[in-house]
Amino acid sequence: MNIADILRDFNKDDFCESITAKKPERKQKYTTKEVHHPTLRFMLKWLAFTFFPREELNTIRQDELHLLYIMIKKRKSSAVKLMLSYWKTVPPMRKCSILFTSWITHLAMSLDSLSKATLTFIPDARRVIGYDFSFVLIK
Repeated sequence: MNIADILRDFNKDDFCESITAKKPERKQKYTTKEVHHPTLRFMLKWLAFTFFPREELNTIRQDELHLLYIMIKKRKSSAVKLMLSYWKTVPPMRKCSILFTSWITHLAMSLDSLSKATLTFIPDARRVIGYDFSFVLIK
């Protein structure tokens, strides 16, 4: 389903007023500190940290509000389109190391965000914890 169809009845001011109990003002930026319910506040911070990483996570982005609204209304959606549109707005990294998972690196490379960045691949094999994994206690 298209994200526009899922958000057809979304109204930013009404939604923010319902989770913050704050009257909307013109061009107001909402912060996670204003969200009253601790679970919703945690979910907004988790969305910001996981899907839309940036230095300052307290200001709530429109995409985060959309995803929180979709979760509250229990509608099915995918965050991939919102993530891709966000990563297209991130300026290319010039002189920094990328130490992320291969999926994030693949996504950033496909968006040409790493054209002049230094990539550091971790050559070590990853451990996979399955059903046959047993813990060894060291005394």
